[in-house]
Amino acid sequence: SSSLKFIFSGSDDLTVRIWNATDHKTVKVIKDNQQSVTAVLYVDPFAYLVTGSDDKMLKFYNGKNNFEWVKTIDTLLSEIVCLKYAGSRVLASCQDGNVFFINIKFLKRIRSVKFSNDAVHDFFVMDHDTFLVTGGTDCKGRVWKVGSGERTVLSGHSREINGIILLSDGRIASASADKTILVWVADQKNED
Repeated sequence: SSSLKFIFSGSDDLTVRIWNATDHKTVKVIKDNQQSVTAVLYVDPFAYLVTGSDDKMLKFYNGKNNFEWVKTIDTLLSEIVCLKYAGSRVLASCQDGNVFFINIKFLKRIRSVKFSNDAVHDFFVMDHDTFLVTGGTDCKGRVWKVGSGERTVLSGHSREINGIILLSDGRIASASADKTILVWVADQKNED
């Protein structure tokens, strides 16, 4: 897989660096951001490097063409926190609680959904894109049924959630700035 050949990083120095995964030498430095690069994602099936930054922009680079710039989407409303790939979409979570859905085939914004009044630090999709699981600065995780607005709230952290993942046994784990990791059964019902 081509994604195993490279390591990608974004930085406060406004750059994106592409490193050789074998010898750890810099392959390319991209300097076209105006603020800190806060998220990077390589979408292997499409050979796109996607970057998000505090300048509220998503940028797409073609991995098949020496990571040359392809497109900028600048219609986001807030600083980008996290990028994920699901199906044929790139999802970008933002400081204002919105998650933006971008069609990766056409590089067009599809929609945005307000999942919180606070930043969504991490998220993932599960069950064939049926559920979106979020965690952020409000100390709670949420399992959202896509398209319905129904949610299950995962309460128990006293500080912001910085990471949330799906475990191999179907449970959800959340890591917090309160120095704890909590594990949840995915079908737990707990409304706020």
